[in-house]
Amino acid sequence: MKRIMPFCVVFCILFSVFAPVVNGADNILVENINADKNRIFDVNVSIDSHKTVSAVTFIIKYDSGKIAWRGGKTELSQSLIRYSDKGDRVKLLFLCADGIALDKNKNLFTLKFKALDYGKSKIEISTGDCVSNSLKNIDNFESSSCYVTVNSKGTKTGAVKTDSVKNQEQTTESTETKNAALTQKPHKSITVIDEENYGIIVAVCSAFVLCIFTVTYVAKRLKDRAKNNKKKK
Repeated sequence: MKRIMPFCVVFCILFSVFAPVVNGADNILVENINADKNRIFDVNVSIDSHKTVSAVTFIIKYDSGKIAWRGGKTELSQSLIRYSDKGDRVKLLFLCADGIALDKNKNLFTLKFKALDYGKSKIEISTGDCVSNSLKNIDNFESSSCYVTVNSKGTKTGAVKTDSVKNQEQTTESTETKNAALTQKPHKSITVIDEENYGIIVAVCSAFVLCIFTVTYVAKRLKDRAKNNKKKK
């Protein structure tokens, strides 16, 4: 019995490591945006999850010096959104009476912003209260973010920029790009795409490890029994 315990421990460790990958992570998915100055642009928001929800509160933070909030919409049937803008953040409530299964290929809603100034800015999206289709509170989803790069196109307003100002802006944008690459968290969209494959991998790995330990255990017992029989003779 004592020798069987290590097998169980190894199996539990393997299952705990791979189980979160099989079940899928709960992530907000957004993509980086390139926009022209003084133009309206859209940010599509979806969630990679296995949950079904009826209500989720989203907190959207943005740089009001670079971009301006211009509203949001959802095209999902029997769903609606309500929002309030505080100048540099938006509180948005997503509602679906019958509940909706969250899928990264399903666009929950679209955010609309206007590009005000050249350069790069960040939009951060997190969740507050989340209610399932059975009206029970569920865990919040992982926060996410995207970067908005406003190109020097579109209608230009204000004074003409000198070469020194342009060079300074290019240096600043290069630094921001490097910092963004270091700080931005990668999306884990692979969790849903390969969910079935990972399930097979977990099962095969667990079975393989258990087989190795079982064979080793049986061989040891047979070897010990043979030694005992030889001593008796």
